[in-house]
Amino acid sequence: RILASGVRLYIASIAVVTVTGLPIELAVLVCALFAGAYSLIGGIRSVIATDSIQGFIFIVAAISVLWVAIDRIPGGVHALFDWIETTDSAKILFWPEGSSVDRGFFWSLLAESRSLPAALIGGFFLTLATHGTDHDMVQRLLTCRDGNSAGRALVVSGVVNLPLTALFLAVGTAITCCWALAPPSYGTGNGDEILPIFVMHEMPPGLLGLVLAGILAAAM
Repeated sequence: RILASGVRLYIASIAVVTVTGLPIELAVLVCALFAGAYSLIGGIRSVIATDSIQGFIFIVAAISVLWVAIDRIPGGVHALFDWIETTDSAKILFWPEGSSVDRGFFWSLLAESRSLPAALIGGFFLTLATHGTDHDMVQRLLTCRDGNSAGRALVVSGVVNLPLTALFLAVGTAITCCWALAPPSYGTGNGDEILPIFVMHEMPPGLLGLVLAGILAAAM
C-alpha cells in the first residue's frame, strides 16, 4: 500500500510541477500534507465524502480531456477511428509470443507483462491482496451496514471499473492520435508528462482548472 500510494502521489506531483514549476520534492510534500490533514481531522467520514466528490471530478475531467482531444484531431472522431484501424492502437488483448507449448512459451507468460495470461495471473493475486488483506480497502467495507452491503460494494466496484478503464484508455488513444496527425510545437515531454502537457496547452481555461483538480483528486 505504501508503494502504491507513493506512485499515485508522485504522479499527482508531476502534474503540480508541470503547472507551477515547483521542485518535485516540495510538490510531493504539499500533496501528502494536504491529503493527510483532512484524513486526520475528519477520519473515515472525511475520506468517504472527499472520495465521492473527487471521484465525480475525476470522471468529468477525463471526459473533458477526451472531448477536447477528439476536437483537436484533424477530421474529428472519424479520423480517430481511421487512425485506430490503421495503426491497430485499440488492441487491448495480447497473447504472448510463441507458437508451441515449450519452455520459451511458458517463460513468455511471465516475461511479457501486458499479455492476457500474465494480466489474469497478476490480477488474481493483486485482487486477493487489495480486496482481502489491504486495510485501505477493508476500512471502507467496515463502514457498510452489513456484510451483504460490503459484498455488493465490492461487486459494483469491479463492474464500474470496466467502463472507467475504457474511458482512460480512450483518453490516451485520442491524445496519441491528435499528436500523430497534428504534431505539437510545444513538445510532448516524457511518458509521465504527456497528460499534464496536453492539458496545459490544449484545454480551455475553465476546463483546465477542472482537469488539474481531477488529476489531484485521483491522487488524494
